[in-house]
Amino acid sequence: MALLWYQLTSPLMKYLTTAQDYLVWALTFIPLLSGYMAYHHLLLPYAWLLAIHIASVELLLVLFPFTKLTHAFTLFISRWYTGMMAGQKGVQS
Repeated sequence: MALLWYQLTSPLMKYLTTAQDYLVWALTFIPLLSGYMAYHHLLLPYAWLLAIHIASVELLLVLFPFTKLTHAFTLFISRWYTGMMAGQKGVQS
């Protein structure tokens, strides 16, 4: 929530933020909210909330590779790969 607040209030982040970024925030938050609501049996019947939760997680998994969230998981792999390729080409450090 702190990162979202920073993204909404910082002039630089407002400039850099696209509609896709807000969609990713929603796609990340909906599974959390629906899972919490299903666990505590809030607002809708359990079966409906469970269906919403499963569908939202599946949608997140489908769209995940096409969003900036991928960078959080590929950061270390890409750093290793870049270092390996630089070492093979004889780059001096």
